[in-house]
Amino acid sequence: METMPPQNRAERRASLRQGHSPEQMAKWAAEREEREHAQASAREKEREAEKLLMSKRAAAVDTSAFGQNFTTDEKDSIKQYYLSGDWRGAQAEGREAAVSAIERALRAKDIEIELVSLSNGERGEGKSIYAKVGSDVVRISDHELPGTARRNNDRAQGLTGKWDREVIVTDWHSRPLEEYLGDVLYGHLETNLPPDWNGRIQVQGCVFENKEIDTNKNFVVAAEAVGRAPEFWGVYAQLTDGTHAHIEDFESEEQARQVAERLRGLHREPCEKTRDVADVLTTEAAEAQRVMETSPLKTEAHRVLTEVADIRRGEHPDYRGLTDRIGNSDDYLLRYARNYPNVAPSVAALWSSEPEKYSAASGLSPERVGQLGNQLAKQAREREAVQFAVQSIQRQAAAKGHPLSTEGLEQASRAVQERFARDPGAIEKTLQQRQQYTAQAQASQTRPAPQTSQHHAVSPER
Repeated sequence: METMPPQNRAERRASLRQGHSPEQMAKWAAEREEREHAQASAREKEREAEKLLMSKRAAAVDTSAFGQNFTTDEKDSIKQYYLSGDWRGAQAEGREAAVSAIERALRAKDIEIELVSLSNGERGEGKSIYAKVGSDVVRISDHELPGTARRNNDRAQGLTGKWDREVIVTDWHSRPLEEYLGDVLYGHLETNLPPDWNGRIQVQGCVFENKEIDTNKNFVVAAEAVGRAPEFWGVYAQLTDGTHAHIEDFESEEQARQVAERLRGLHREPCEKTRDVADVLTTEAAEAQRVMETSPLKTEAHRVLTEVADIRRGEHPDYRGLTDRIGNSDDYLLRYARNYPNVAPSVAALWSSEPEKYSAASGLSPERVGQLGNQLAKQAREREAVQFAVQSIQRQAAAKGHPLSTEGLEQASRAVQERFARDPGAIEKTLQQRQQYTAQAQASQTRPAPQTSQHHAVSPER
């Protein structure tokens, strides 16, 4: 009697096993079990390492620059993001909490807060406050507003909020509250410095002296010159001709000296041989920064590249003390590609297409920027392939009446990633399958309805 060929997968597997001994089959089963155990152990180690890293980051919130300024609830909220594995959410929560801390500090100084704005957009929650400092309205926020033509027009017409200066909170890890308050309270003084300032700042105790009794005019004189205790302190900038220009008066000496120190830090006098080069570099960086801020996508590309650059230089607060800087930056890019698959390809394309501009803004070389763009693009393509492969498995399981659970989806994702690691060529094959699947789906949606044959009557509309 003729033997029928195997009709299904189970029968085919059984036929393949017929030529092997029980010892060989047992050996293969043991090897497979050993591989699965090693893979499970590696995944568990990775989860434990990630958990430990997030725990360290959560603990570092208390010792951050704003740690003493956050409320207990604010710190707990930031830590919760870290402990749940959401690094980006923790950063956003920290920036918003820092704005709230600045608001509390300004109110304690009796600075008027004209408006508190809370937003909830595509990039998450945000907070902005508008403080009245002297004659200026200062916007303090945890996010920037790109200067679009419509927004600029609305501001000019008074349709939206107006402000004179802007302070953006970007670093709550290492930049303390006092520095941000200095930006808010004294940032306008930087524009008042005379062009022929030689870099020297003088603080002097002053008093009002009535020298003209008849006209009742008061004059400001040095307190030491008339032997009196200072009534206020003045800050003066020395000019190249040796004279002094008045900048601002303060009620306390401590406040005046803090401002003086801040202004001294603004003065950088390059030598004659490097002046032209420094000017060119500054201009290029400023232009690059301006270009980056023209759209949210370019702003995001600049932000991500800045994070990567800080990690590679060992300056990132969340990776400080970790020795493998290159490995850490690669890990950050990989996680970004996995967490934001819809944005990562566009960010990578910007780096690859404009490496010189992003180099000037990040401090990395153009070659390195292009390399990182290619690396992120590759990781994004792999993530895209993984998603499609898992979706295919999910569709097949659903067609058989056995939809995958959450745990089943995770197992399928791990299996696909392991297959791609063993066979990188499978990534491109999967992406080609995705293109074919998408084309077929689009064709089925746009296929015209069949026309009625001339041999069939068409019912009139009712």
